[in-house]
Amino acid sequence: MAKHSIARNMFNYILLAKVFLETIINKNKVYIFGSPIHGNLGDHAILQSEIIFFEKNFNVHPIAVESYLAKRKIVALKKIIRNHAVFIHGGGFMGTLWPEEEEMLQQVIKTFKDNRIIVLPQTCYFEERNTDFCAKSKKIYESHNNLTFFMREKNAYEHMKKLFPKCDVRIAPDMVLSMKPRDEYRHRDGVLCCFRKDKEKTFNQNEEIIETIEKLGKEIRLSDTVIDKKVFDRNRKKVLRRKMQEFSDSELVITDRLHGMVFAYLTKTPCIVMDNKSHKVHSLFQWISDCGYVKEYKKETFAKDIRDVLSSDKKEIDLERAFEPLKQAVRQASIK
Repeated sequence: MAKHSIARNMFNYILLAKVFLETIINKNKVYIFGSPIHGNLGDHAILQSEIIFFEKNFNVHPIAVESYLAKRKIVALKKIIRNHAVFIHGGGFMGTLWPEEEEMLQQVIKTFKDNRIIVLPQTCYFEERNTDFCAKSKKIYESHNNLTFFMREKNAYEHMKKLFPKCDVRIAPDMVLSMKPRDEYRHRDGVLCCFRKDKEKTFNQNEEIIETIEKLGKEIRLSDTVIDKKVFDRNRKKVLRRKMQEFSDSELVITDRLHGMVFAYLTKTPCIVMDNKSHKVHSLFQWISDCGYVKEYKKETFAKDIRDVLSSDKKEIDLERAFEPLKQAVRQASIK
């Protein structure tokens, strides 16, 4: 136990030293709190997109503050960051589904009470029965006078406006959708099935799906956008590139993963997608519904929908205007 505690503390100080050095070295910078180390590649794709977004549009150096560090060294981080604007990593952790990450968000809001804070495009999910948890979030959110939430889809936006009417809530797509789709013209073969295994899973007809695909004579490969190892700055791009190649190599993707759908969209891979517990998949799908090669799952027309997406034209979706409210908020945050 003692050895584990010492190792954990050393790891914390290494992460803290990294933030401190990057702060000294870079004159123009932004801080993104809540960046991942875990193996959810959807979260890493969001972070990589956030980094590119800030570098490309604002010519600043993004300093990623790991969620792990933010929960344990928040006072030291406040001394380093001082009154600089703070950004919260996007994704789907707000609310009761992932309470540890929600508590990290609350801690940042309380500690940086005088800083400009912008929450990058998120999904929130607050269970109605958990009223105490929601009340705590409401009290903390509404206590901050310079806090803006960006929700990444309409369902989350309306949910936030209803639960937290005094908060500044706006809308912009998932950050990964700021990247441009590209078809690498690789040889495509087989069907990639990418299904959830965690608490957000609601679709349970995996065997039925696989049976239908087998009847169509397609080879099946099982995958996930979550891997069983940690991912760091040094290998993030490589791991993401490998996963995206897996999608590019596939003739078709079947998934209930939000970023399974997004990875298929970005690699122009035909895709059938199912919704999840927070309904974020269905709601986020609306941003790209006109692309032609991604469709929502319907049991009664599943086989036909597969044939349709495999033969569909692939339309370009321009989401530049959808990100303009976020760009405007960042400009006004005086980040330099």
